[in-house]
Amino acid sequence: NLFDAAVEQDGISLAGASLPLGGAQRQALQGHVEVVAGIRPEHLSATPGPGQGELVLKVALVEDVGGDGLIYGQVAGDPGSNVIVRSGPVRPQPGEVIRVGADPARLHLFDAASGQRLGDG
Repeated sequence: NLFDAAVEQDGISLAGASLPLGGAQRQALQGHVEVVAGIRPEHLSATPGPGQGELVLKVALVEDVGGDGLIYGQVAGDPGSNVIVRSGPVRPQPGEVIRVGADPARLHLFDAASGQRLGDG
């Protein structure tokens, strides 16, 4: 999952959500206005927790894979986006709109122009 993101004072804004970042991540963003943020499906949660940014996702498909599942969908307001989320116990229906938690500590940040990874995280 890759998202275009705008750098803010305390973090980044992506897909309608503001994600606060830790000091090392904020330091890596110095001098950048736009970045690409990547997050793996297993680091997005269909049950958002405290301190997580929330993305609004329109569900297209739910795939059962053993005891777990994957939710495929688009960020609300961006039908061209494609997002995959590990579902855990949540099994929404296609067409349903859900909130998805993104753990800022699990973000991978990249320079928007060069694609070079920023920082250690």
